[in-house]
Amino acid sequence: MMKPEMKKALAAGAVVVLLLSIAVYYVTRPAPPAPPKYSPTLDLPEDYIIVAEQPDSMEDMLAIATISSLAVKDGCHPFFIATEEGLDNHQMDTLEKLSCMNLPVILFANNETLAETLKGQGLDLRDEFVLPLCPKAPSLFKGFEGLLYVESFRDALWSAPVAAVEGKVMYPYQATFSSQEEAWAALKARGVPFEYLVVANPYDLNAKTLEENTPSYNEYDSLFHIDALSALAPTVAAYHRAYVLTDWTPSTEEIGYLDTELNSRAIGLYLKLKEVSGTFGVPHYIALFGSAAAVPQFQLPDTTSSDPNSREGDSLVNSDVVYGFLDEDPYTMDASVGRFINLNLQGLSNQITRTFLYERFSPTIVAEYSTGHKTVEWRRHGTSLSGFQITYQRRQATPARFFCRDLDDEGMTYDYYGPSGVGHNLLPDPVEPTTETDITKSLQASGFVAYRGHGSETGSLYMISYVTTSDPDGVLRSEEARELLLPPQVAFFVACMNAKIHGKGFGSHKEDLNISRAFALNYLYGGAVAVGGATEVSYSNVGQDSDALVGEATGNHQWDLNDAWYAFFWDGVLNHEEEYGSVGDALRWAENRYINNPNHDFRLTPLEQNPDDPNWESLYSAHWKEISMFVIYGDPAFRPYISSPGPNDYDPWHNGDQDY
Repeated sequence: MMKPEMKKALAAGAVVVLLLSIAVYYVTRPAPPAPPKYSPTLDLPEDYIIVAEQPDSMEDMLAIATISSLAVKDGCHPFFIATEEGLDNHQMDTLEKLSCMNLPVILFANNETLAETLKGQGLDLRDEFVLPLCPKAPSLFKGFEGLLYVESFRDALWSAPVAAVEGKVMYPYQATFSSQEEAWAALKARGVPFEYLVVANPYDLNAKTLEENTPSYNEYDSLFHIDALSALAPTVAAYHRAYVLTDWTPSTEEIGYLDTELNSRAIGLYLKLKEVSGTFGVPHYIALFGSAAAVPQFQLPDTTSSDPNSREGDSLVNSDVVYGFLDEDPYTMDASVGRFINLNLQGLSNQITRTFLYERFSPTIVAEYSTGHKTVEWRRHGTSLSGFQITYQRRQATPARFFCRDLDDEGMTYDYYGPSGVGHNLLPDPVEPTTETDITKSLQASGFVAYRGHGSETGSLYMISYVTTSDPDGVLRSEEARELLLPPQVAFFVACMNAKIHGKGFGSHKEDLNISRAFALNYLYGGAVAVGGATEVSYSNVGQDSDALVGEATGNHQWDLNDAWYAFFWDGVLNHEEEYGSVGDALRWAENRYINNPNHDFRLTPLEQNPDDPNWESLYSAHWKEISMFVIYGDPAFRPYISSPGPNDYDPWHNGDQDY
């Protein structure tokens, strides 16, 4: 039997051997590979166009994220996503209107035939600028201050704005930031204000990646998904020097009158936004990125009627504005909320290019009216449309007519579609309808489009000729909207369902929305940069004209229901543009003015409903729905051109002195 002293000696010897082995390992082991260094070989042109092929994998998504460093270098450059067929007609129209056709093209693609396709479209594509779609490729260009390392598309979303601030290009390696919070801290340390917040789902490549990677995901939402829109979120975040939020935990915490299980993802995001706002302050802008499957809309109970045929087909009201109510005051929307969305990724790349390069667009368009060609300054031109029945039978012609007079006061021109008689004998109103019968001619010449009338999830601009003579030019269907070649336009459709991107039709029409026919998305694909409207069926203020005409003398126009949305939104854009001239701010101001309408003796908020109140269905519910369902699709920070800034001689959009 071994003595205790011998055991101790052997144990001590073993420890010595182990320590010596460890020491030898650390002395003789190979050094860890050094982080890759920035070793560019290509000169970057002064200006250029970027084209990348449609992503098919998460690796492709990461590659497109790293391209954002090039897209926003020294400002912004046209950046398009192409299919195997090349650029589409809308992207080519954008290049022509930007006078960019002669700029060199940098192509990132694994499709060997795409380069020849682009050359066949007349683009200047040099062999040295044909690169693979891979995360390392952008680092081949000179002009950056070094590399910022990313491992996945997810952390590239957070890192893109940091790379932009530091003048670096993103590169695949062990990630510089292990969480979104670390990236936020880096932005804060570099003096970047918490002004603009992008919310994105890094797994929106397709429905399958969403279903496999998104906690509490409802497969029903996949019906309304649009693939890979978040691929361009890094570019938007880099351009705006935005903070990016990708990670939040679903929650069933009760935050209002809603189904917590159905809304667990939205509730979790909302609580995260409140938490972040408590730390950094409320952001000015919140940009939701992608489909309502990727970043959910709130689905609020539709309690406007006890009759199921008189409410939404799924008894739900979809809402984005809830995300803007971030402090303890439920009656004030604090942040301006918008959503980057389009019919597909090609369309979104075109929309973003038009948004960021708005000032570079050709100032004039040669419009092809039925009476002949006409050169139009599109930034200084608008189209105002009064739809059938709303105008003719429900007596709401004044909003569209007042819009024309306001444009005139701003030094702009307009085309007006609607009746000519209202107000002529009461007020000096020179507004006359256009003789143009095809509404698309005016739409394609206008920087502003204002519509008050009927709408649906798949059509809008229902004019009187459509009803009286079945005139096909008297309505705009989704399939027609996507074929338009619009200028970078702001359009606000005060009508039913024109902004629906999720759920079922109204009443007995319980079919699921065909997302490819969603009107707002097709209109955005046609070239608009911002579209606003209602996600659900909305409400008319019957007889509005009487109050509005009296208001010309009293200052209280009694704007209410849909007409209030029309009035308050355009008031921000046209007359109070310094404070509320961005499309997101105009919508937020309209929301807050509606909630605090001095002509009401009540206030409501989107998250609270009281169906047990005896006046709920007959009075309050319609107003609750109005403040819950209006949205902006586009960059909430986008500001359209105004030719005569500040208050001018005509501002008919107020409800008395107490209407702020």
